Amino acid sequence: MSKTLLFTSLFILGTSQAFANEETFKQVDVDASGTISAEEAVAIEGLQESMAEYDLNGDRELDEKEFSLFVETMEAKAAS
Repeated sequence: MSKTLLFTSLFILGTSQAFANEETFKQVDVDASGTISAEEAVAIEGLQESMAEYDLNGDRELDEKEFSLFVETMEAKAAS
């Protein structure tokens, strides 16, 4: 199952947003480093291109909080 499909499926199944974000983060964080690198970010459409915008601490990777901000922003854009 693709990571994008997994992400979508978690929401369709009515899973809470926090759980879905956490599970998706774990799936994308292939090396289990606790961050998503630019290489790992290709798994989600638009994430790699947006990393600099959401990388709040400037380490060129996204932690769970930064990733959640990306997800929340994408959801808000999709809802409008």
